[in-house]
Amino acid sequence: MAVNIKVFDNEINKPLREILGICNTPKKNKPTVIGKNLELFNKLNFKYIRHHDASLGNPSHELVDVSRIFPLFHLDETDERNYRFNETDDYFSIVADANAEWEIRLGETIDHSGYATRIQMPPDTEKWARICLKIVKHYIEKGYNITSVTVWEEPENSVLFTGTVEDYYKLFNSVYNLFKRELPFIRIGGPTCGSHDTKYFADFIALCVKNGTKPDFISQTIYPLSVNVLLNAIAENRKILVNACYGEIPYVLSEWHYGGPGSFIWKVWHGRGEKGNFNKTECATFTATALMKMLDDPLIEKAYYYCWDITPWTPYVIGKNEENAEYFALYYFQRFIHETSKRVAIECDGGDNFNVIASKTTDGNTYALITASQQIVAPVTITANGKNTCYMYAIREDFTIEEAESCVSLAKNDDGNFTFEHYTGNAVYLLILE
Repeated sequence: MAVNIKVFDNEINKPLREILGICNTPKKNKPTVIGKNLELFNKLNFKYIRHHDASLGNPSHELVDVSRIFPLFHLDETDERNYRFNETDDYFSIVADANAEWEIRLGETIDHSGYATRIQMPPDTEKWARICLKIVKHYIEKGYNITSVTVWEEPENSVLFTGTVEDYYKLFNSVYNLFKRELPFIRIGGPTCGSHDTKYFADFIALCVKNGTKPDFISQTIYPLSVNVLLNAIAENRKILVNACYGEIPYVLSEWHYGGPGSFIWKVWHGRGEKGNFNKTECATFTATALMKMLDDPLIEKAYYYCWDITPWTPYVIGKNEENAEYFALYYFQRFIHETSKRVAIECDGGDNFNVIASKTTDGNTYALITASQQIVAPVTITANGKNTCYMYAIREDFTIEEAESCVSLAKNDDGNFTFEHYTGNAVYLLILE
């Protein structure tokens, strides 16, 4: 089936904005290893940075978690000597020059051990909030552009928090009230539930309404197998917010990635390596399509991709520091956002199998970002009046770094259009029309 895409020059009232963030940053490692990894990280130019599960990616280091920075809860929280900032200081400093807004996740790393040592309800939530305040103030004083905090991560998940929803609300409210007094410019978000538990989310929002607590943003984690599942999960939580008269609160995805409970991710965790689905075009197509869809939802404020440093979620091949397919999906999207200035109209007759957005640069060139999941070979015709050259970057089923980072020039047809072959399967294309 042939596909026809028309790219127009007329501007449309659709957003072109920064939404992509990253969960975690390059590992603490030898300088030579950090150097290459940092180069890949910086190339993506993330606008937003947060950290969760950092100790999983850096297993020999005590990082980020409240209990790792302030390990002995009975000690005096006003005494600087009782805090262990050094390791997290070093970890954060690797990306200190990033021109990014930082969110501090106040909570703990996931605990699969069964002992639940760090994930229990703190015995004194007011003291815990004061410890959190001290931690955030420390990194503000270090010069980090901290604009928000989230309280805990997936509190409904028994391997992340052993308390009840009432316990979690008490914890959230203690942080919320203290920070509003002491650091009123910091935005407070939560509850960062997984997408599968709308009841916990609804119960938390009900407690907020009952007690007059209004989060500055709502956060969620999600690992779906399709973009529609992602969007539907957000919509379900939005209904709860609207019913509570909280519908205008911005939405943040604190963690998101291709996959989900019961899917291949959890079944074939080990031995994935280079040939795993995360490194394939299937994941890249999901990633780019999700970003394109979220871009046009004004209430989705940020989307933190999970994650930079933990196998098998990384957008590069660990051990080689080589880009995989999803890396280039992120890179194409970031180029589209950073190198263009005004969205323009498009038409596409590819149905649900093709997604297209387009935007023009200040010097009159046009970028088109296209994702495809059509399972048959099809010629794709691009109509763009007034354009004489079309350069194409591609992520295909037979992904190679060389093709993804090198463009090909499409010959102009006799009818003035450009045509390329979409091979069977998934693909992401970035076209630059001049």
